[in-house]
Amino acid sequence: MIWNKNEQDIALPDWFEAELETMQVPDSNILERFDHLKKDFLHAARRSVQQEKRRQSAFSFSDAVISVKGKILDTVEGIAAAMTMSPGPVMARGITDDVHPSPSQRCAMGKISRVTGTHCMEITTLKEQNRIKLEVNLTDSETGVEVRPFTLTVQDNQGNDLIDPLNVGKAQMPPKLPDPSPGYYVFTVLWNSGQSEMRIEIKD
Repeated sequence: MIWNKNEQDIALPDWFEAELETMQVPDSNILERFDHLKKDFLHAARRSVQQEKRRQSAFSFSDAVISVKGKILDTVEGIAAAMTMSPGPVMARGITDDVHPSPSQRCAMGKISRVTGTHCMEITTLKEQNRIKLEVNLTDSETGVEVRPFTLTVQDNQGNDLIDPLNVGKAQMPPKLPDPSPGYYVFTVLWNSGQSEMRIEIKD
């Protein structure tokens, strides 16, 4: 069976017609499902190739890929498992349901988190007054309550410090790094009993 789709002749597997005979589903639905499966497979294959290229590059491993516009493009665990999305503004206690943020409010575009023991390191991409910022925070992995104090360091893939270490004390807001530029970054959060690290690639 040959199916013409998107100006290409796609040869369906040998078992496909046999399956059709035993299924009470219109042919058009079967072809549509096959198309979705094919797209999912190609997407997974592209991700595997991209991740292999990153592993072979000078920066051996990325936990996530983020665009300069703040969109999370990919993560090691898969976007659905590692990211939360919301069009609403982010207030002190998380993402609200308000879908009409004013320019003065912070609009969360995505969040990546890594749990280390009882602590959770979070990197949130924000759009604030038309500027893209990366917010780094430390919370309790079970309660979600912010943990203080902690220290944030940011390095390039050669281990060079890009900013002076930021000490975040009691009641202080999470640090925000504005206008991320393309490159490879290592974000490290240190607290009194441990540390956590995320390696981020930022692309145009």
